[in-house]
Amino acid sequence: MCFAYLDDVSESSPEAVMYGFAESKWFTRGWTLQEVIAPAVVVFLNQNWGEIGTKLTLGSAIAEITKIPVCFLEGTELECASIAQRMSWASTRETTRTEDLAYCLMGIFRVHICCTAKASRRSSFSKKRS
Repeated sequence: MCFAYLDDVSESSPEAVMYGFAESKWFTRGWTLQEVIAPAVVVFLNQNWGEIGTKLTLGSAIAEITKIPVCFLEGTELECASIAQRMSWASTRETTRTEDLAYCLMGIFRVHICCTAKASRRSSFSKKRS
Protein backbone atom coordinates (compact mmCIF):
# COMPACT_ATOMS: atom_id res chain seq x y z
CA MET A 1 0.00 0.00 0.00
CA CYS A 2 1.21 3.47 -0.86
CA PHE A 3 -0.10 6.77 0.48
CA ALA A 4 0.28 9.68 -1.93
CA TYR A 5 0.09 13.03 -0.17
CA LEU A 6 -0.89 15.75 -2.64
CA ASP A 7 -0.07 18.94 -0.77
CA ASP A 8 -1.36 21.10 -3.61
CA VAL A 9 -4.89 19.65 -3.58
CA SER A 10 -7.22 21.47 -1.21
CA GLU A 11 -10.31 20.16 0.50
CA SER A 12 -13.33 21.74 -1.14
CA SER A 13 -16.15 20.78 -3.49
CA PRO A 14 -15.79 17.46 -5.32
CA GLU A 15 -15.39 19.31 -8.63
CA ALA A 16 -12.61 21.51 -7.26
CA VAL A 17 -10.88 18.50 -5.71
CA MET A 18 -10.90 16.66 -9.04
CA TYR A 19 -9.55 19.74 -10.83
CA GLY A 20 -6.81 20.07 -8.22
CA PHE A 21 -6.10 16.34 -8.47
CA ALA A 22 -5.65 16.55 -12.24
CA GLU A 23 -3.38 19.60 -11.90
CA SER A 24 -1.31 18.25 -9.00
CA LYS A 25 2.46 18.48 -9.31
CA TRP A 26 2.61 14.94 -7.93
CA PHE A 27 1.84 13.64 -11.42
CA THR A 28 4.81 15.51 -12.92
CA ARG A 29 7.49 14.26 -10.55
CA GLY A 30 9.81 11.56 -11.83
CA TRP A 31 9.97 9.40 -8.75
CA THR A 32 6.19 9.18 -8.43
CA LEU A 33 5.87 7.23 -11.69
CA GLN A 34 6.73 3.98 -9.93
CA GLU A 35 4.52 4.88 -7.00
CA VAL A 36 1.45 5.10 -9.20
CA ILE A 37 2.20 1.87 -11.13
CA ALA A 38 3.79 -0.61 -8.74
CA PRO A 39 1.61 -0.81 -5.62
CA ALA A 40 -1.68 -2.66 -5.86
CA VAL A 41 -3.25 -0.03 -3.62
CA VAL A 42 -2.48 3.69 -3.71
CA VAL A 43 -4.49 6.03 -1.49
CA PHE A 44 -4.46 9.68 -2.56
CA LEU A 45 -4.67 12.27 0.22
CA ASN A 46 -5.29 16.02 0.02
CA GLN A 47 -3.38 18.74 1.89
CA ASN A 48 -5.52 18.15 4.99
CA TRP A 49 -4.83 14.40 4.91
CA GLY A 50 -8.37 13.70 3.73
CA GLU A 51 -8.82 10.84 1.30
CA ILE A 52 -9.41 11.88 -2.31
CA GLY A 53 -9.70 8.30 -3.51
CA THR A 54 -7.65 5.26 -4.46
CA LYS A 55 -5.88 4.13 -7.59
CA LEU A 56 -8.83 1.83 -8.21
CA THR A 57 -11.57 4.44 -7.76
CA LEU A 58 -9.62 7.15 -9.63
CA GLY A 59 -8.17 4.86 -12.31
CA SER A 60 -9.79 6.59 -15.29
CA ALA A 61 -8.72 10.04 -14.08
CA ILE A 62 -5.17 8.84 -13.40
CA ALA A 63 -4.99 7.24 -16.85
CA GLU A 64 -6.12 10.48 -18.46
CA ILE A 65 -3.63 12.57 -16.45
CA THR A 66 -0.63 10.27 -16.89
CA LYS A 67 -1.45 8.71 -20.28
CA ILE A 68 -0.82 5.32 -18.65
CA PRO A 69 -3.56 2.92 -19.76
CA VAL A 70 -5.80 1.69 -16.93
CA CYS A 71 -4.75 -1.93 -17.54
CA PHE A 72 -1.19 -1.10 -16.39
CA LEU A 73 -2.51 0.74 -13.35
CA GLU A 74 -4.51 -2.41 -12.55
CA GLY A 75 -1.50 -4.72 -12.74
CA THR A 76 -0.91 -5.78 -16.34
CA GLU A 77 2.77 -6.61 -16.70
CA LEU A 78 4.78 -3.61 -17.86
CA GLU A 79 6.54 -5.77 -20.43
CA CYS A 80 3.24 -5.76 -22.35
CA ALA A 81 3.83 -2.05 -23.04
CA SER A 82 6.32 -1.17 -25.74
CA ILE A 83 9.57 0.56 -24.84
CA ALA A 84 8.31 3.67 -26.63
CA GLN A 85 5.08 3.62 -24.63
CA ARG A 86 6.91 3.33 -21.31
CA MET A 87 9.34 6.08 -22.32
CA SER A 88 6.36 8.32 -23.11
CA TRP A 89 5.09 7.86 -19.54
CA ALA A 90 8.40 9.19 -18.24
CA SER A 91 8.83 11.92 -20.86
CA THR A 92 6.62 14.45 -19.08
CA ARG A 93 8.14 13.78 -15.66
CA GLU A 94 10.44 16.33 -14.08
CA THR A 95 13.33 15.68 -11.72
CA THR A 96 15.81 17.99 -10.09
CA ARG A 97 18.55 15.37 -10.13
CA THR A 98 19.64 13.18 -13.06
CA GLU A 99 19.81 10.11 -10.85
CA ASP A 100 16.11 10.55 -9.97
CA LEU A 101 15.21 10.28 -13.65
CA ALA A 102 17.43 7.21 -13.93
CA TYR A 103 15.69 5.69 -10.90
CA CYS A 104 12.31 6.39 -12.48
CA LEU A 105 13.32 4.65 -15.72
CA MET A 106 14.92 1.71 -13.94
CA GLY A 107 11.64 0.93 -12.24
CA ILE A 108 9.48 0.91 -15.36
CA PHE A 109 12.05 -1.15 -17.27
CA ARG A 110 12.56 -3.56 -14.36
CA VAL A 111 16.27 -2.84 -14.12
CA HIS A 112 17.83 -3.94 -10.84
CA ILE A 113 21.29 -2.90 -9.75
CA CYS A 114 23.02 -4.80 -7.02
CA CYS A 115 24.66 -2.37 -4.65
CA THR A 116 28.17 -3.13 -3.56
CA ALA A 117 28.19 -0.86 -0.56
CA LYS A 118 30.92 -2.88 1.12
CA ALA A 119 33.30 -2.25 -1.78
CA SER A 120 32.33 1.42 -1.85
CA ARG A 121 32.98 1.79 1.88
CA ARG A 122 36.38 0.18 1.54
CA SER A 123 37.25 2.46 -1.36
CA SER A 124 36.06 5.57 0.51
CA PHE A 125 37.91 4.54 3.66
CA SER A 126 41.13 3.99 1.68
CA LYS A 127 40.83 7.41 0.05
CA LYS A 128 40.31 9.07 3.43
CA ARG A 129 43.44 7.43 4.85
CA SER A 130 45.56 8.67 1.94
